[in-house]
Amino acid sequence: MKIHYLKYYFLLLFGLIYYSIYSQNLVFNGSFEIREMIFQGSTQDYWDCPYLVPDGNNGYNPQLPMAKGWLDPSGIYSYLDSTHFVNEFFSSSDYFHSCCNDPSQIPSWVNGCSVGVPKNYWTVGYQYPRTGEGYIAYAFFGKTTYFDINPSEYIQSKLIAKLEKDTIYKFMFYVNKANRCSYSSDKHGVYLTPNNISISNLFNGIKDSTIILQLINKNGYITDTVNWTKIDGTYKALGNEEYITIGNFNISKENAKYEYHSHYLNWGAYAVDDISLYPVNAAVKTAKCGNDSLICLGNSFRLGKTNVKPEYLDDYLFEWYILGKEDSLISTEEHPLVYPETTTTYILKLTDFKFDKTTDTITVNVIDCAEPTSLLVYPNPTSDIVNFKFNSPIPEQLKIELYDVIGRKIRVTNFQQNYEIKEVQMNLFNLASGMYFYRVVIGNEIKFTGKIVLLR
Repeated sequence: MKIHYLKYYFLLLFGLIYYSIYSQNLVFNGSFEIREMIFQGSTQDYWDCPYLVPDGNNGYNPQLPMAKGWLDPSGIYSYLDSTHFVNEFFSSSDYFHSCCNDPSQIPSWVNGCSVGVPKNYWTVGYQYPRTGEGYIAYAFFGKTTYFDINPSEYIQSKLIAKLEKDTIYKFMFYVNKANRCSYSSDKHGVYLTPNNISISNLFNGIKDSTIILQLINKNGYITDTVNWTKIDGTYKALGNEEYITIGNFNISKENAKYEYHSHYLNWGAYAVDDISLYPVNAAVKTAKCGNDSLICLGNSFRLGKTNVKPEYLDDYLFEWYILGKEDSLISTEEHPLVYPETTTTYILKLTDFKFDKTTDTITVNVIDCAEPTSLLVYPNPTSDIVNFKFNSPIPEQLKIELYDVIGRKIRVTNFQQNYEIKEVQMNLFNLASGMYFYRVVIGNEIKFTGKIVLLR
C-alpha cells in the first residue's frame, strides 16, 4: 500500500476461480479469511501468509493476492506533467492477517511482521478485524505534486455469480481509518461492472464522470480509528454485473480532509472488512439453541435449533463453546452431538453470510437416572399424607400398591417418569386408622416394601 511511481509493473490477471453458485453472499472471501499460496519474488518461494520486506529494487511484495479471490486493478496510470516527465501509478493494496504473528509462517530473515493483526507497522498501526483473522488495507488518498489527480488504490473481485436482472440487492462493507495517516476520505464506494476494470480506465472514468457508482458512502468523512464504520445501500441490478471494485471515487486534488499530523502525513488509508452483496429478500438465520433440557447421565444430546438450508451452510460459521471456557472452541458443526457428564451451559456464536453475529445459550441438565436404591417414607405414623422419597429421580413404570393387614390390595397409584423430582405422595384420606403395608413396584419388579401406621 505505497504510492508507486515506477516504470514496470507485473500484472496479476484474474484466474478461473470456481465457486459454489449456492451462496447467499455473492462476494467470495468477503472477510478475507481464505488465503492463497502465491510466489514471492523476494524469496523465490511460495507463501500464503502476508509479510512486508524492506524497500529497494524489487523489495516490496504486494500481499493482496494472498487473500484468495482479490486483486488490484491491473495496469498503470501514466501522466505527462508540465516538465514532460512521465509519472506512473499503480494500485498495490495490502493484506493483514494474524498468521504473520507466527514466525514459522513467514521467511526467517524477516525481522518482525509489518502486516500482522492486531499490531502492525504499516499505515493501520493497530486494529483487530471486525470478524475473523484478516482484513485488507489500502490508500484512499495519496497527496501528489506531479499528477493531475490525487490517486487512490482499489480492490477488485469476481462475484460468485452474475447479478440477476431487476433483482434488488443489499451491499455492505466496513471501513476503519488507519491510525498512521493524516487524512480522511468521504467518497468510499462500490462499482459493479460486467468485466474487471484497469486502474487507468477507473481514473479516466472518474475524471470525466462516466463512472456511475452503485453504492457511495453516506457517512461523511470517516475518521474513526477504533470502530468499524458500516457503509451500505441497495441496488437494482441490470443483470450483467459480475465484478466489484471498491475504493475512493473522488480523486480530485481536494478530495481529502486533513485530520492530524502522523507518520504518513500525505496519506489517507483505510482498513476494509466483511464485504457482502446479497438479495434483500435473502433469509437470515440467527443463533437458536432451543429450550434448556434434561438428560440422563451417560446419554448424548444434539445441540442447536438453527436450521440452515444445506446449500447455504458454507455461508454460516457455527462456533460452540462451554460457558466459562469461551477460549476453547468445541465444535463448528451446525448440530454437534455432546456427552456432558455434569450440568453444562453451551454457547452458540453464529456468524451469518453478511458477517453479523448472534448468540444464544442452552443449559443441559445432567442427572443420574439409575433406578432408586433407597427409600425414605415419612411421616410415619401419619394422619393423612405419606411421602415416598427416593435417592434418584422417578423412573418409568413406577407404582405404589397399598394393602390392608389381611393382604387385600386396597389402593394403587401410578406415577409418570419425572427426571426433575425424587419424591412422590400418596393420600390416605378415606382410610380407617390402622396398619397398612406398601409395595413399590418398578416395571414388574417389587423394589421396596414396608408398613405405614395411620392415626386419625
